Amino acid sequence: MRSDAINFIRKYSVFGFGGLLVFIFELMFTVILIENLGLAFPVSFGVSLFLGMFLLYIYHSRITFSKSRKKNRHLRFFLTCAFSNLVFWILSQVIHMFIKIHYPIVIGMAAIPLSFIN
Repeated sequence: MRSDAINFIRKYSVFGFGGLLVFIFELMFTVILIENLGLAFPVSFGVSLFLGMFLLYIYHSRITFSKSRKKNRHLRFFLTCAFSNLVFWILSQVIHMFIKIHYPIVIGMAAIPLSFIN
């Protein structure tokens, strides 16, 4: 029983670590696109989420799901990430429209409720 709990914590930690790495990438890439290229926040964040989704897919297909041979698992994961990122993008835009604060804070505010849902 105890080894099951430890195994679950280990798997969840690996899964969460991948999400944290990709979140940091998305935030940094959004800042680069806005500050260096002058792109608007919606476009920059959308591009960052799109690239982050593929990085997350690569990470989890090689590390998290490397032992799984289920055919639909990767497709379901990819579709879930696409839907989650769409919700993340919409939520960040709504927050940015109604609360006029700097975009990194908006991204953090939008990420908090989504981290519990994911």
